[in-house]
Amino acid sequence: MSDGRGIVRVWVEDCRLSRVRVSPQWHAKLGRRSLADCFTQALAFAHIGVADVPMREDVGHGDMDFSQLPPCDARALAAFRSVFAEVEERWGEALVRHEEHTPGSAPATLGKYRTPAASA
Repeated sequence: MSDGRGIVRVWVEDCRLSRVRVSPQWHAKLGRRSLADCFTQALAFAHIGVADVPMREDVGHGDMDFSQLPPCDARALAAFRSVFAEVEERWGEALVRHEEHTPGSAPATLGKYRTPAASA
């Protein structure tokens, strides 16, 4: 496995580091990164594993009863649009509230329930 820029490459066999290669031009490729950062990234990538997940059985829908569902017509689509518009509006309002209450906007507290102005 290699870091993002190909500066450091590591090989791991049986959960042990077996080989390391550092690019001959590592000093020119680093930029603002450190060589330690490259090793950290390469070793992190080497330890990433993909779980062996069994395939799911295909669930057939032949025995399901869809007769209770409303028909997909213009009225149902209008209701879906209305619900989605409301959700988008609520997300927008939440984002505005989040922007207004950034961590730097709250007054600093000293001790329990005291602000700097109250203690002066």
